[in-house]
Amino acid sequence: MSIQPCNACEAKHSYLNNEEVHQAVTKQLELEMQNLVVPNIQLLRAKICAVCSFNQNQTCQKCGCYIEFRTNLANKHCPIDK
Repeated sequence: MSIQPCNACEAKHSYLNNEEVHQAVTKQLELEMQNLVVPNIQLLRAKICAVCSFNQNQTCQKCGCYIEFRTNLANKHCPIDK
């Protein structure tokens, strides 16, 4: 399955598969090490996003971020306050 790239990113590809998304997010999170939430908080956030109507192919349609990326960052919050 192809996933549309993050709206906030300036990716050169028009579509990424799940593994490519995970690799891109992992690489970016390495730059954000001082700003990460603990794993159990990330999991709770991801569970909320998983059932959200704005989750489309692992991308938040409200903010344009990959859900895996946004749920890992301490300074990011749900754009609709979930």
